[in-house]
Amino acid sequence: EILRIIAMLMIILSHFSVHGVGSYFSFTELEPCFNKFFLESINLGFLGVDIFMLISGYYNVESKFKAEKLIKLLLQVFFYSAIIYVILCCAGLIDFSFFGAVKAFFPTLFKEYWFFCCYLIIYILSPFINIFIKAASKKQLLSVIIIMWFLWEIVPMISGGDFFNNRYFSDLFVMYFIGAYLRLYPDNIFSKRKARYIMLFSSLSLLPISVILLNISAHYIPSLTSHYGVLYSRLSIVMIIAACSVFISFLKTDIKENKFINVIASCSFGVYLIHDHSLLRPFIWGSIIQAQNYTYSKVLVLYAVISSVLIFIVCALIDFIRQKTIEKPVNAAVSAICETIRKKAVAFIDKKS
Repeated sequence: EILRIIAMLMIILSHFSVHGVGSYFSFTELEPCFNKFFLESINLGFLGVDIFMLISGYYNVESKFKAEKLIKLLLQVFFYSAIIYVILCCAGLIDFSFFGAVKAFFPTLFKEYWFFCCYLIIYILSPFINIFIKAASKKQLLSVIIIMWFLWEIVPMISGGDFFNNRYFSDLFVMYFIGAYLRLYPDNIFSKRKARYIMLFSSLSLLPISVILLNISAHYIPSLTSHYGVLYSRLSIVMIIAACSVFISFLKTDIKENKFINVIASCSFGVYLIHDHSLLRPFIWGSIIQAQNYTYSKVLVLYAVISSVLIFIVCALIDFIRQKTIEKPVNAAVSAICETIRKKAVAFIDKKS
């Protein structure tokens, strides 16, 4: 649960760079300085996404598909997408349009949240994916992971394009498999404490160092200018090692259950849905945080961290209120309806049998 919170903070911090400063300035055009390297180095959102998918693959491979969970997630996404659109329209911050309303009330169909849309497909297919994962031997499963990684990371890197044009989905798909592999075969290189910590510190150090080295190299090889984040892709070997090392390190840390932490972690998905809504994003980063004004500021690092934490806290409070006021009765109704349908389905099958 603590790791989920940290992963979401990584995502918000990366959005400070990408959606905040990145919406006003091109990193390749920024003057070489510490702030430029910092903004390019904190793009750890992909690491946060990888960690979330590792968690999902690790636990879902041994759990059953639940239609209730799927419906509740869809309702939560619908709620935030619709309510944010309505509030922005009523406040006069955006103009109402028929297409905009349809898009807001059917966010999944219009890919409002790319991560959720990809996760939704994987979760729906998870019962069948898990059958294959469990049926495969350790060697076969590892081979499949390596082949998918090669097709969706190395081939696009060589060709300069997206292989099959579905990198968002394929990246999460591979991380789901890796998470399942770590669960089914716990005796792996990441289970060895010394090796794990060496990989952890090496990978996390290599990420910012690679940014600095590539920026320096770009002075001599101009074609490298736009490749400063080559190791920051979701399926870069450095990012995978970092995600797995962090995940297993937290998994093997003995921390007593803390209700407060669990409550905060339960708001993580809501934090994502609120702060990364495409219509709300410009107001958060451009008007409220005004990240672009701190591009060359001496307090950029402190401001980026504090503003990211504050965004998390505010969004978490909003989601906590939603959980206590709206989610409980809605979830109770969903559970009752699903239970009724389940009983009728079982009775129908028994009757036919």
